[in-house]
Amino acid sequence: MDIDSKFEEIRNIALAKASSLSLFLTTTQVSEIASRSGGNPMLAQRMVQELKQGVESANVQDGNNYRSITPFLMFTAGLIGAVRFVGMATGDIRLRIVGGVFITILFSFRYLSALFPKGSRK
Repeated sequence: MDIDSKFEEIRNIALAKASSLSLFLTTTQVSEIASRSGGNPMLAQRMVQELKQGVESANVQDGNNYRSITPFLMFTAGLIGAVRFVGMATGDIRLRIVGGVFITILFSFRYLSALFPKGSRK
């Protein structure tokens, strides 16, 4: 599906939602909603609904407000994996096993994270 047909589909969805709400939209408004929705039909419908209610915002940033905790998780797994070396130094076999398992999990996640694309989710 090419970009033009996707935006045309979003325009049709926005117009259908506007007509169901008895709202008249100009072609400029429909095109603006289609471009600002980023190809998301639910967001386009919500934007039409907000326009009807008078709460329209020019700065739509839904879905962009998140923090990645991956570095924290990797650090924690590595720290727990360091328990293996503490177990080696103290001679405790249980600490060596627990640490070894966490090191294995850490490297497994590192390998799996390299397989998945890191592109934009938009």
